Amino acid sequence: MPDWYLVNWTREIPNAKELKEQLPYRPYCTNDLKKGLVIRDRKLALRRKYIQMNPPHMRVFLTFDLDYDAGVNYLTGCKLAVEDIGLPVPMWCVFNPKNGHVHVIYVLNKPVYTTNMAHLKPLRYLAALEASLRGKLEADPMYVGLISKNPWHKYWKTYQSGRWAYGLDYLAEYCGIDREAVKKPLKKSREEVRSLGRNCWIFEEVRVWAYREIRNYWGNREGYGEWESAVKHRCLEENAKFDSPLGLSEVGGIARSISRWVWRRMTPEGFGAWQVKNINHRWNSQKALGLQMLSDGMSTLEVANELGVTRRTCQMWNSLLVPEREIILPEEYRGKEGRQKLTEEEGISLRTYYRRQREGEAHTVSLSESRPWEVLGISRAWYYELKKRGEI
Repeated sequence: MPDWYLVNWTREIPNAKELKEQLPYRPYCTNDLKKGLVIRDRKLALRRKYIQMNPPHMRVFLTFDLDYDAGVNYLTGCKLAVEDIGLPVPMWCVFNPKNGHVHVIYVLNKPVYTTNMAHLKPLRYLAALEASLRGKLEADPMYVGLISKNPWHKYWKTYQSGRWAYGLDYLAEYCGIDREAVKKPLKKSREEVRSLGRNCWIFEEVRVWAYREIRNYWGNREGYGEWESAVKHRCLEENAKFDSPLGLSEVGGIARSISRWVWRRMTPEGFGAWQVKNINHRWNSQKALGLQMLSDGMSTLEVANELGVTRRTCQMWNSLLVPEREIILPEEYRGKEGRQKLTEEEGISLRTYYRRQREGEAHTVSLSESRPWEVLGISRAWYYELKKRGEI
């Protein structure tokens, strides 16, 4: 028998009393999964091989099922997890002595509540952490975490690391997860949101559907009962897609939460204001990007093609970057006849003439010629006084 198999095995679990108090008062348990589960008092349930670790309203224990012979690989990994697979040491590794399969169990220092009144952001955060941990451990994605190998039962070989509990932020550092990023709706595959993710998945799927479906009920604002029934039916459809569906009461709570919020908030007036807000947000973002591209030296035509807007819009944006200033032309080029003379001499259109005047672009007539008082070294006022006297 190799040396690694003999070290750090213990059935004396530190902090056993505190850990056991985190278990449900009457958990599911069994000695044989094929014979089904029974509900027993906690003291009796701890005598069974399999036990429900988490209460129905919260998550304290994160269990991952490694349904392959992980004895050699992961036992060493328990001591050198950071170096080997980039994960912190778990509380328990509970081995099946017959096939080497193992349940890896982490403990949270603060529970995450999973009732229909719980906030979704912590649920999304924990769901993202579980998905990352499951992937790194190559654990079974179909395992829903209801029943775990009982780490206190003598049938299993239990590795106890001596660590107590971790916070979500600490685990997130190992998983490379940004706390702010998971505030957005989950965009995971169905396999990645099983277990805890079932609540999040149903909520995210149905709420997006409800935002559009509510428009069919705007003509009947008194028919809330019909609307609530439609939302509940949709929630049940999503729930039926899971191998281990949520209970009817839990699905009903999700449906009530969605139907009430959408009914109160998604009115025709509110929907119109929401559309205007989104359009303004997209327009302002596009405008800011366009101004940046123009300031970087791109032409209005290039920016228009890149952003899918008209060239006139880009010219309007460009006018914000180029201050308007009028070129003072010699007297012979002023007025209607002067403009016509200048455009004919330069071979430009009136539109180009006005653009050059507005943007300060030089004509073929140089600025020095257009400001003769500068050539003479006198003031503008004195120049026109001399011109009035006929002296120049």
